[in-house]
Amino acid sequence: MPTSIGGFAISAPGFVLERIVMTRSQTTRLREAEAAPIDDTKVIDARFKVIGRKRRFARMLWRGLVTIFWAALIGFMIPPAWIAFDYLRDFFR
Repeated sequence: MPTSIGGFAISAPGFVLERIVMTRSQTTRLREAEAAPIDDTKVIDARFKVIGRKRRFARMLWRGLVTIFWAALIGFMIPPAWIAFDYLRDFFR
């Protein structure tokens, strides 16, 4: 019967799994508490807007342009490399 302990997956027989139990079964209840105010502090209330969509589009455009650049560079380098390999093959015959 597989289980995990500490993030590691293990496979152990059933009698071993009975001994591997959590020792503390009670839950600890948490609550939020307001922090004590610091003297001479000001609260800044500001408007904001999410600008993620514009950045995402610019990033996609940039990646597309870089991909086209590398594809063109590889495409333009294939014929000279082919000729060089053909020349070397004829040279060593």
